[in-house]
Amino acid sequence: MSNPLIDNPNQTPDFQAVKPEHFLPAIDAAYDESMAIVDEIKNCDDLPTFENTIEPLEKTSRAMSRIFSIYGAFYSNKSSKAIEELYQPLSRKAQKLTKEIFQDDALAARFKSVYDARDTLGLDDEQIRVLQELYGEFEESGTLLSPADREELNTVDEAMIDFCAQYKSNLAASTNQQAFIVSQAETAGIPEDTLASMEENFAQAIAGISAGAKDADKEFYEELSDEVKQHLQTAGNAKGYLFVPERLAIDTLLGIAEDRGFREKIFNALNNTGTEAPYTNEAPIRLLQEYRQKRVEILNRGRPQNEQYKDYTDYALSKTMAGSLAAVEALFDEIEAPLLKRFEEEIQTLTEFAAENGQNDPLEPWDVPFWTERYKKETWGYDSKELSEYLEVGNVIEGFIDHASELFNIRFEENKNYSTISDDVRAFDIYDDKGGYIGILHMDLFARTGKRGGAWATTYQSATDGKPVISAMNCNLPKPAAGKPALVDPVQVTTFFHEAGHSLNMLLGTRSRYPILHGTSAHASDFTEQQAMVQERWAFEREVLKRYAKHYKTGAAVPDALIEAKLESESFMADRQPLLIIQNARRDFLFHSTNPSRYRNTADIHEKAKLDSPVADMIRPYPLTRFDHLFSSPQSSYAAGYYSYLWADTCAADLFSFFKDSSLYDTARGVALREFYADGCARTTHETFNRFAGRAPSTSAFRKEYGIDTPAAHSSEPDNKPKPS
Repeated sequence: MSNPLIDNPNQTPDFQAVKPEHFLPAIDAAYDESMAIVDEIKNCDDLPTFENTIEPLEKTSRAMSRIFSIYGAFYSNKSSKAIEELYQPLSRKAQKLTKEIFQDDALAARFKSVYDARDTLGLDDEQIRVLQELYGEFEESGTLLSPADREELNTVDEAMIDFCAQYKSNLAASTNQQAFIVSQAETAGIPEDTLASMEENFAQAIAGISAGAKDADKEFYEELSDEVKQHLQTAGNAKGYLFVPERLAIDTLLGIAEDRGFREKIFNALNNTGTEAPYTNEAPIRLLQEYRQKRVEILNRGRPQNEQYKDYTDYALSKTMAGSLAAVEALFDEIEAPLLKRFEEEIQTLTEFAAENGQNDPLEPWDVPFWTERYKKETWGYDSKELSEYLEVGNVIEGFIDHASELFNIRFEENKNYSTISDDVRAFDIYDDKGGYIGILHMDLFARTGKRGGAWATTYQSATDGKPVISAMNCNLPKPAAGKPALVDPVQVTTFFHEAGHSLNMLLGTRSRYPILHGTSAHASDFTEQQAMVQERWAFEREVLKRYAKHYKTGAAVPDALIEAKLESESFMADRQPLLIIQNARRDFLFHSTNPSRYRNTADIHEKAKLDSPVADMIRPYPLTRFDHLFSSPQSSYAAGYYSYLWADTCAADLFSFFKDSSLYDTARGVALREFYADGCARTTHETFNRFAGRAPSTSAFRKEYGIDTPAAHSSEPDNKPKPS
């Protein structure tokens, strides 16, 4: 049987031909291909050199990564029970390959011979970076440990694959479990495209009842609550609304849905995800907490006493741009108090405003976005729903393409001939200013069954072996009914620019001749989020917005008065976003710093890490039971790393200030920013930033954006990734 993951002669994956049964044979073939390279290195009779040892070693993960990238597309964008069940065997095979390579003493000896002589070999900076990254792989895999300790480390790593699989499976099923029927009376204020999406959910659930139902429809129905099933069984052929919780959709609906009871339902549905039997995540979370700490304890056995990690938080931060918990806490100390004070004052303003306008009950977290919207409309005349009429998704796409083309001097051409993960996906070829080919961008923007919630960007194919890099940006916009416009709200536009920024980093960051240094592959998230967050800042600049914001009916440009109202109102309640990151990060740090013998449960972490404020709940932090950033993989880059969004945001504000101080499309700065992206991971994070800015990062621009008067801080610590002397 032909396998499109093995036998595909094309330059791009054939997503439509791939089936779940193709992945295991493909991963076995990738394993064999990689081990053949390993054997070639080990069997070489010549003395170790960079060319005969390091360069082939750098290639050993390519085949496996290629399969996993495509599997990730299916797991995140087109999942099913059959796809979910492949996570453990595929992950175990990948882990086996990693350990076979980086725990091999003969291979390690050849690597060490080159590494120890690196300063005498005339290597360039990229080659030194490759050595540093590979050294980290050897250390992380347990090369410095005794055979018994290696075996224990392998057992821990294998167990964590199972814990993450359980967490992810529970989260997916629990999302459907928390779905609920929406009455007609509850739909006031809900956009047409969201109602259409809820109708589609209802119809799919009805379809899942029949004996001959498609597997996807049957799986969806089976995971729904008994209460919803009972309603569906008596519905017959009637139409209805079924709401399935998704974080970004709920963020929007909390601001515009007029029925307070509905807003409370969607808030609770989201927060209850992962908390109710049989899909509770307490057990896998507890085990991941214990085993991550155990992994650090084992790694410490191979490290000098004065270089031991204190806990998982210390271990994770040692590999970041921040470098230490002390550096992160210094940032928090600089901005938390003034932001929290103003947030408390604005919550009081909303409380009084809500009471004046008919809400007799105390203000609750699910009330805050709704009354924020109303307050902005009454005070500044700003209505986000009115602005959404000028934000049709096709125009937003064209607006971003126009922006990126001018900023980076690149060209986008839509190509409808590529195989994609869904018919909804739009694909673009991207070229540089001289006609040189850069790569392919997939835009997968609409929500659907089988697609995970949230928004993200990823690489479907690396620029290796003569094939182009393919990046995909993913959102979960409600898909409108046929013939209806796809209108998005301002927050969704910001998210679009953010994820497109990630994709641009993956596409442009391939200049290094060594793919291990491409894109975001070897840097921590407190750096790689910068390339995304700086793009957000262009989205609603007046000059940019006027280019793409056109009324979906008349084509008229967005009025200057509406833009002005948005700009005047946008600072009100804006402090919630950085405070959300701080609150989530404190939960994250406490979870990963607690001794397992003292860990109780997620509720205990939530209470102990809670910000010292009577309005802390109004920030709407993420419960650990649905905080998938932390638990999506055994060593997620966001585990003890969620602070990255704030660290990166301060740096992104700093980067953008160079354009604000001159011109949004300053040619020289645009070239410099493209170089910032093109570097990928070929330099250290501080080297790349300093090369653009001519200095270390400063929080001054961020503080200016938020109106904070405390003294500026600089992040001048060098990268602190453990490296041998």
